[in-house]
Amino acid sequence: WAKASEFADFEGRAQHADALRQHISDWTKTRTVDELFHEGQARRICFAPVFTMGDLEGQAHLVERGFFHTVDQPGVGPITHMGPGARITPEAPRQTVGAPQLNQHGDAQWPPRSGSVTNVEASSVANIRPLAGIRVIDFSWVWAGPFATLQLAHLGADVIKVESSTRPGLGRRLPIHPPGEPITLNTCGYFNQWDQGKRSLDIDLRDPAALEQVRTLIRDADVVVDNFATGVMQRMGLGDDELRTINPDLIIASITGFGHEGPLRAYMGYGPTTAPLAGITSQTGYLGGEPSEVGISFGDPAAGLSAAHAIVSAVVARRRTGVARRIDVSLWEATAVNAIDGWMAHALGAEPAPLLGNRHVTMTPQGCYRCRGKDAWVSIACSSDKDWLALAGIIDDQLGRDPRFATSADRKRHEDELDAIISGWTQSRDRWDVAAELQDVGVAAYPTLDMADLVSSEQLNARSFFVELDHGEVGKKVHAGAPWLMRNSPTDVPRPAPLIGEHNDEILS
Repeated sequence: WAKASEFADFEGRAQHADALRQHISDWTKTRTVDELFHEGQARRICFAPVFTMGDLEGQAHLVERGFFHTVDQPGVGPITHMGPGARITPEAPRQTVGAPQLNQHGDAQWPPRSGSVTNVEASSVANIRPLAGIRVIDFSWVWAGPFATLQLAHLGADVIKVESSTRPGLGRRLPIHPPGEPITLNTCGYFNQWDQGKRSLDIDLRDPAALEQVRTLIRDADVVVDNFATGVMQRMGLGDDELRTINPDLIIASITGFGHEGPLRAYMGYGPTTAPLAGITSQTGYLGGEPSEVGISFGDPAAGLSAAHAIVSAVVARRRTGVARRIDVSLWEATAVNAIDGWMAHALGAEPAPLLGNRHVTMTPQGCYRCRGKDAWVSIACSSDKDWLALAGIIDDQLGRDPRFATSADRKRHEDELDAIISGWTQSRDRWDVAAELQDVGVAAYPTLDMADLVSSEQLNARSFFVELDHGEVGKKVHAGAPWLMRNSPTDVPRPAPLIGEHNDEILS
């Protein structure tokens, strides 16, 4: 069946996706997860197991990378924790003491902070971004790496994107273009969102003279970032040893699927395959169903944010100690640390939670309820008896006295009946009216938004989250901007994503 004509090209496989999925499912049932994982990876096919939290703890790759550590938690005993989402070397020894008990340090005497700057007029730094003066040489592509360097650009770093029009990155080639626009390397909306605020150097690194130009840039840089597969930077002549020779003060950061160290370092990893590896997919799905994809390439932004956080930390540490750090981010680890509720349940010996869809292990009601209108929904979450009584009072005065729903445990036992009552109430109402009414009495509720809703959101626009950038080829387009506000520092986006090679002259001269 694999050689059937209907599966011969991408369009055919897309058209017959259901049949293809059934064929593959029948085939995978004849093999073990372990066989498929390692044999697929040996053929450079990005296979990934759907691990549970119990599976995660036994992975030799994570153990060898020192991802897990055990602390002595007062009142509980030894607990195994996951490490940070980024591996930084050299690093200080990890703490072996657990989280503090309530007010444990209430009587502590804190020494004054060393090296702090005092008596600085706020007006003198009001237009200076935190990373102003930091130069980043950015070899990254697709999502994880560009997402990391996007945060650095928002913070004021000069991010120089090293790319090639003869071998353009995937981010410039994805089929995401404004309708009616000629398709070029500069019109991909994906690239233009994640590469705002950066400069572009179009240069062919296969040319020794071009490589020497980049080496010259690195001599005056602070950070180098890449998210190539393990070994690619070395093959280009820009491995760690070469970079340190060029610039001993350089902070080097890389993002890969499995990290640059460990027995699986050569394995392929993409964002969509890291949620299964991290144990998140095993916890995602509907009651009585099977594990499901999370619906987003979650590992990419998770790794990008982990890398950006680590880079900023390394910049601060270098100023304080004079030591330049090496940062090794794996999509696997950066994703796993976000599954903290499932991990801690496992670490404390609890049974894995069943697949719950939109519901919660303890909170009831919690769900996404249909409202009046086409595909209109509202999410509601009650975290306490107080929340529940407030919701019940809005729906029906008698509902709060119904013995079926008296306690959280009662509501959990009768959750289907409760959801049916709430759905009956919401279906005849406007989603915004429901949210406003519940928010007024302190219940967490908000409509489910699509992209058009987001762009027109009064809240997000009041916070200047969206920015209109005038791009050299596609004209004025709305983008998501910096996801924070900052006192005494601008948070606007200084420039749109660059045209390929747009800044060659100013960078090379």
